[in-house]
Parts: sequence; C-alpha cells; structure tokens
Amino acid sequence: MILNLVPQNELDKLYDTKSNHNPISQIEYILIPLLESKFNKFTKDNEAVINTYLYWKDKIEEIKYRINPPFTLSIIKNRESNPSIVAKVKWIYKFKGDYKKTPYISVYIGSIEQYPKGLTDSKLFYDVPKKIQDYLNKVCPLELNPTL
Repeated sequence: MILNLVPQNELDKLYDTKSNHNPISQIEYILIPLLESKFNKFTKDNEAVINTYLYWKDKIEEIKYRINPPFTLSIIKNRESNPSIVAKVKWIYKFKGDYKKTPYISVYIGSIEQYPKGLTDSKLFYDVPKKIQDYLNKVCPLELNPTL
C-alpha cells in the first residue's frame, strides 16, 4: 500500500544504506508529510463514504448496547411517599437529542410496595429490563437516518 502513496525514488532514498542521510530525518521530513498529504486528500475525496461508515458503525454498536445496558438498582427514600426502586442506567449515547454530561439515566422501576422484598425481590429480575427498555424507547428512541 505504501508503494502506491510514495514515489519510488523517495522510497529508495529511505532504504539506501550507502547514503549519508539520517533515515530518521528522512522519515520525519519526507515520508510523514507525504503520507499526511495523501491521507488528507483521500479522506476529503471519500468524506461521504467515511461519514456513512462511521454513522452505521455507531448505530450498530448502539443497537447492541440497547439490548442489555448496564445498570445498578438502588432504593431511594422519599419524604412524602414510600421508598422507590430506581435503576441507574449507564447511557453513553444521545439522550433527548444531546449527550449527557453524566453518562447515567435514572429510571423509576416502582415503589417498595410493588416489590416488598426490596432489591432481592424475584419480580425485579423480570421487570427491570423491560422497564428500562420502555423508558429508553420513550426518551431516546432509536434514530436511523438512511439518507446519510
């Protein structure tokens, strides 16, 4: 691949052991600027393809992440009502159109009356993933833009 980017006479200079030139300085002053120039031209010429690739790569990662986002459960004590169980969901994607400063979303799971055994209640095992998915679908729905 490098042979296509760098003229052969420049490559010959780099690998010429009989030359008095310092190979490090030749890499620094000849090869790197030439490769950077070719790379910048390539990215400019193929910007739409690169952006589309990055968009779909990120979307696929987000969809996989949505299947089982990491979370922790905690009990929040309220002054005026019964304690609540809340899931703290790690969310690294857009939330309501923007990226959050803190990468966590709090999702209300239910009151302690619904889950009398607290965090050890077996119903939580089934209810929490569904409630998290429902909340994510509501506040940060999956956006697909195929026209990119």
